Amino acid sequence: LTSHARALLALALGGARGAPLVARGACGAVVGAGVHWGSRRGFYHALVLPLIALEAERGEMALLGALDLLALCVVGAGACAAQLALPRAASGARDAPLARRGLALNLGCGDYVEACFPFLARDRALDAAALCASAAAGALCASAGGVRSTAYVPLPVAVVLSDAPRALVRAALVAFCAPFAVGVACNAAANARGARGGGGARTPRDE
Repeated sequence: LTSHARALLALALGGARGAPLVARGACGAVVGAGVHWGSRRGFYHALVLPLIALEAERGEMALLGALDLLALCVVGAGACAAQLALPRAASGARDAPLARRGLALNLGCGDYVEACFPFLARDRALDAAALCASAAAGALCASAGGVRSTAYVPLPVAVVLSDAPRALVRAALVAFCAPFAVGVACNAAANARGARGGGGARTPRDE
């Protein structure tokens, strides 16, 4: 049963090498976005983590392990890094400790995606960018024929452990840079609105 389950996961995440590239990429995008979306609604420990354990039953790296790393940890690190690169004038002092901790733990330990949730909740554009980056990372992994790795280790170690390190690095760059760029843009826009409205006064969305 577990072997059949692994075969189905492999099929969904790039294992069907004869399938058209677009179909493989689309399937990977759906799974990548689903991992990100589900983790914020209580499905991570109920569904994703058990499936990762099932994939790793024989001591191997996991397809969903790579998406755990990319769609959660690396995406979260990008969103946190944006708060440090261009702090929001109204709340930068409060944001910085959480953003630093989230960036360090997500890249250094492969954990603590929750650190970015307050920033995603504050900005719809950043929230959408995080979801799109997760989908793009999933598409890249599936298009490469299925990329296996794991979270809960430093990012460089996850790259070394992966069966497709170059593909994982490409996916990680997309997963990090998209929320980072949009997060910086969101903060720049908020700072500009604050300056026009009276020297950086807080808005309801900043609260």
